[in-house]
Amino acid sequence: MPILQLHDMAHHARQQGYALAAFEITGLESLSGCIAAAEALRAPLILHLREQSRTPTPSAILLPAIEAAARRATIPVAIQLDQVTTPEGAIHGIRHGCNGIAVDGSPLVLNDNIALTREVVQLAHGCDVVVEGTLGTLPGASRERHLTDPAEAERFVQESGVDLLAVAIGTAHGRPQGGAQLDYPRLQQLAERLSTPLVIHGGSGLDSSQIEQLVAHGAAKINFFTALDVAAGSALDGEHGPFSQRSSAVINAITREAERAIRYCGAVEQAPALLATARPVTPVEHLIVYNLAAAAEPHAEELMAHGRECLATIPGVRSVATGQAIQENAKYRYCWLVRFSGPSVIPGYRDHPTHVAYADQHFRPNAADRISIDFLVES
Repeated sequence: MPILQLHDMAHHARQQGYALAAFEITGLESLSGCIAAAEALRAPLILHLREQSRTPTPSAILLPAIEAAARRATIPVAIQLDQVTTPEGAIHGIRHGCNGIAVDGSPLVLNDNIALTREVVQLAHGCDVVVEGTLGTLPGASRERHLTDPAEAERFVQESGVDLLAVAIGTAHGRPQGGAQLDYPRLQQLAERLSTPLVIHGGSGLDSSQIEQLVAHGAAKINFFTALDVAAGSALDGEHGPFSQRSSAVINAITREAERAIRYCGAVEQAPALLATARPVTPVEHLIVYNLAAAAEPHAEELMAHGRECLATIPGVRSVATGQAIQENAKYRYCWLVRFSGPSVIPGYRDHPTHVAYADQHFRPNAADRISIDFLVES
């Protein structure tokens, strides 16, 4: 199943009056449980991982697992790196398979938040990746609540260029005592002033009627974590057998909790319509086959190793591989295979100073006999 463009998924949710359920993934159990829930309800799904993950598994390992599971799923999925605070974090997420980046500049003053978010937007859009911005804060250990101002939100969207906007209208991370006091009129004002799909963080502490009201007032994406985490912990505490048995209980508990959230969001049976209308994420394989000049042959591995190291740093480059023909009489002896996150990367890669320097100083002078082709990847 192709991973779909988050932009298209969010706009479909807004137009059709439901919200996408976005679940934070902390390991293979939560990944399996969330996908199982969405498949059972034929619902679209957002899988996200925080830049500073709560899991000891490095994101460079967990994100490829998330991508592989998403491509095996039978429902539409998008993958997002959440709470990104630097352009470097965005580049890391894109390199490892995210087609959405959620920037959290909310602790900053408005102008600095706009500047950070705009920088990530310019970078990500050049990689065919969608950006979610954040305006307003949820209460937490080191934060006071600051609700999103509709006028500031309008300016923020216009000047930053974000595709989605996470807003603060009274929710909180975790499960606040006394329940959340939600400002529905504020959300309505935001929805009326902005065409940008709106995102709500802190979905775990809300009941079905609150979530339904959020959707009715314009929320197109709602994030959940604590409810799944608590359910998983309770299931683990209730099992005392071998780990495989306990792990299955955790997956089942997460599946049940994720199904509840998806139902509250009104996303049941929305997968078929999205699959028929939303654009798939289409990585690009940049292939070069070539021969080296006789003088450069002894230095072939050094030439390729240097290229692998420097070209992999360019935004939108997901991987760089080099190879040598198996057949000794092959027309071309060497190859490059560079994977881009999407077609928009092609011109930026071609003109990027790192690529230009390597190509002009090391590659082109030694590989005049070459062919270069870009391919859209279907999977």
